[in-house]
Amino acid sequence: MADEYTQALDYLRLLAQQELARWWARQGEDVITSDELRKDIAGLADRYGEQAGYAAVEYLVLSRSFSDELKGQGFPDRAPPDKEVERRRTQLRAILLYHSKADPVLRAQAKTALDSVVARLVALPTDEEATLGGRAFARIPAPGACGFCFMLASRGAVYTREAVGRANKHHPGCQCLGIECQRDESDLPRINCDLRKRYQVLSRELGYPPNAAAWEHYRRASKQQAEGQEWPLTLYAKVPKYTKGGFSQVFKGERLPPLDKMPGHVLNGWKDQPGRNGEGRPHGEGLS
Repeated sequence: MADEYTQALDYLRLLAQQELARWWARQGEDVITSDELRKDIAGLADRYGEQAGYAAVEYLVLSRSFSDELKGQGFPDRAPPDKEVERRRTQLRAILLYHSKADPVLRAQAKTALDSVVARLVALPTDEEATLGGRAFARIPAPGACGFCFMLASRGAVYTREAVGRANKHHPGCQCLGIECQRDESDLPRINCDLRKRYQVLSRELGYPPNAAAWEHYRRASKQQAEGQEWPLTLYAKVPKYTKGGFSQVFKGERLPPLDKMPGHVLNGWKDQPGRNGEGRPHGEGLS
């Protein structure tokens, strides 16, 4: 059920961004005034945001109807506009500074910024409806989410109503969703379950609970490997660190060899010398 809800919101964001692209193309090289921006862009976000708000209410009603734990909870009406909406709209006026410049690079940056703001405005009405009076909450990472969002989502339904939306204040432009779940996490979305399993793997392989930096590395490495890059990042690796006594901090009690006496290929990898025809040669057995 949560998967269908997130897909519906993604579709609404996409429709809003497509309409934004058509509106942007109509402006051409003309300078956009503040009144035009407030009227057109804010109106666009309101139209799709209203639909997103009703989708959130529908999700909440259905999830509580089928849950023995949550069926006693009340059903929300459409919530009033959040103060965050007004704060986001002030960003639209700031984007005018970019668009008013003649530099095409700055105009392109303005378009990218507008895409992000509109997508966030569309989802804002869902933040209140999807977190009314619930017991446990989880965060669903949006497409293209960063390592910080992956870290939050991997923890499952451990947030309160207040805490689930607090990350947006520390992470401007975040499009991730906060949803109501059962305490036993039986209705946790698949993406969160997958991230929970990945959290366990990362903890085992790294030797410590993955922080935001570790999740960001994992996200970049997964993307590079999926794209088939020739030299992608590894998903995880235990990196030995020296202590004063020359022992590893990762592999406890294991003495590390001095790095200045390590074979070159261990530190830097094999180096193939190209042949006369331009093709690579097989790996040699030298030290570099």
